[in-house]
Amino acid sequence: APIPNFDELPDTAYARLAQLIRDPKHPTRTTPLPFSAATLWRKVREGTFPAPLKLGPAISAWCVADVRSWLRAQAAA
Repeated sequence: APIPNFDELPDTAYARLAQLIRDPKHPTRTTPLPFSAATLWRKVREGTFPAPLKLGPAISAWCVADVRSWLRAQAAA
């Protein structure tokens, strides 16, 4: 099944990394964040981007509402 577009997800959903940043394998998929995975993880470490929830040993996902709130705050700044 195709990965749902971030904009189609409800606020209560969780988004994986591939739904947040552009994937070189899928360059036409729209993503909300204009930076790389390395930058995303640096921002999480610095506390300037919401931390993901650990859904399993190798699975991290972000609450869609948290990401949208962060995006709104950036647009307002």
